Amino acid sequence: SNLADLEKKRSEMLENAGAHARNDIENIEREIKNQKISLDKLRIDYTNQLEMKKYELALAELKLVQLEEELSQCRLYASVDGIVTYVLSISEGDFVDVYKTIVTISDPKVLHLEYKGNSAGDFKIGMKVQVTVDKETYSGEVVLTAASVPFEEMEKYRETVHIKMEELPEGVKMGDRAEIKLVKDFSENAVKIPKRALKSYLGKDVVYVLEDGIRIERYVQKGVQSVSEVEITEGIRAGEQVIIE
Repeated sequence: SNLADLEKKRSEMLENAGAHARNDIENIEREIKNQKISLDKLRIDYTNQLEMKKYELALAELKLVQLEEELSQCRLYASVDGIVTYVLSISEGDFVDVYKTIVTISDPKVLHLEYKGNSAGDFKIGMKVQVTVDKETYSGEVVLTAASVPFEEMEKYRETVHIKMEELPEGVKMGDRAEIKLVKDFSENAVKIPKRALKSYLGKDVVYVLEDGIRIERYVQKGVQSVSEVEITEGIRAGEQVIIE
C-alpha cells in the first residue's frame, strides 16, 4: 500500500482503538516510517539520475559539435560562388605542394577570352588588344601567357593567351567566339635578332651569345616578330654577339 493508504488506515485504527491491539498500531506506524524513507530515497535517486542524464546529454552534444568541426575541416569551401573551370589531377593519398592550385572557380560574369595557336608567343602581359564580337569592337588586355604561369603549369598553357575584356559584351557567354587583333610594331631602338637565333627550352625563349669566346645561354623576352627578325625586349643588349646556329 502507498503512504496515503497507510495514513488513512492509521487514522481509522486510532479512531477505533478499542477494536485493535496496540501492537497492530505500532506495525502500521513502522510501515509508514519505512514508506517515507523509501519515498525519500526514490526522490534522491530520481534527482541523481536526472542530473546524470543532463551530464550525459551535455557530453553527447559536445561530442557532436566536435565531430561536425572535424568533418568541416576535411572539406574545402570556396569563398565565392561560380563555376569550376579547373581541377588538379590528383588521387587520394597524393602529396600536394604548399600553395598548389587544386581547384579554380570562375565567376561566369567575369569572362576571359582565350586564344590558342602558334602566334601565342607574340602576346605579352599587359599588351592591349582589340576584340571584335558580333561586329562590335572592344578593348582587352593580356593577363596570362605561357611565360607567366608556374613551371609545372607551362605545358597546360602552352601556346595559350588569356585576355581580360575592359567591357563584357551584352549577352556573351562561355563558349562564344571572338576575333582578336594585336597591332605589332618594332619599338624604337629595339634589339632585333634573326629569328633563327631564338630558341626554345622548357617553354622559355633562349638566345645563345658569345662572351669571351664562350657560348652562354640567356633567357630572353621577345616582342614583335617579322618574317625574318624578332624583337628582344629583355635578356640581351645591343652590340652583343648572338649565335645563330
